[in-house]
Amino acid sequence: MLKLLICDDDRDDLLRVERMARKWCDATAAQAEIAAFSDADDVTTHLSKHGTADIYILDVLMPSMSGIELGRLIRSTDTNGKIIYLTSTRDFAVDSYEVDAFYYLIKPVTEDRLFPLLSKAAAKKEDSDASICVHTRDADVMLPISNIDYVESSMRFPHYITEQGRFTGIMLRGSFRDEIRELLSYPGFYLCGASFVVNLAHIKSIEKSGAIFNSGKSVSLPRTSIQGLRTAWTDFWLV
Repeated sequence: MLKLLICDDDRDDLLRVERMARKWCDATAAQAEIAAFSDADDVTTHLSKHGTADIYILDVLMPSMSGIELGRLIRSTDTNGKIIYLTSTRDFAVDSYEVDAFYYLIKPVTEDRLFPLLSKAAAKKEDSDASICVHTRDADVMLPISNIDYVESSMRFPHYITEQGRFTGIMLRGSFRDEIRELLSYPGFYLCGASFVVNLAHIKSIEKSGAIFNSGKSVSLPRTSIQGLRTAWTDFWLV
């Protein structure tokens, strides 16, 4: 069951977006719980009682608490939910990246712009529930793919770098591409050079020499692969 939360202090906009969200559910046969609020304080109360949501649709400009401030509060307990910001100005677009926003929509919101976003966010939620089996020297470990920052091949061993730590698989008998073939079947995983696979959803920034992840980890990548990575990263976040 998908959990979707909407907050907008403008009740007309709130009702309009809620109607569109329910229409999207009917059109896609998505099973969803939709909660709608006109006050950010009510959102925090709801989250404390009912837990996090999968998708948040938040207005940026609200009187008691801005959508950016609300996003920061959400991120203090939920790093996976997809935040879609709604506003009438682009002035806060940069601020929305602070909370790893999924997208930024300019009002008035229309079905042809919102529906693809909801479908993409829902698909990412389904992918984040998946796991892969990594054969290590001591045991077979199930790693949720949403926890993986990147995988690198070194000295014929695959190393999985995750939020929980580093997991090293057994020595490769075939190619590195064969080892990570299943991982590459999930959206967001990108083969960077011959020995790295990165999770585009976890990348915070791309520098001249490599990538920095939301976790604070960094990895040096072949310079020849940086431009391709930038393009893949940008395309990943576009609808």
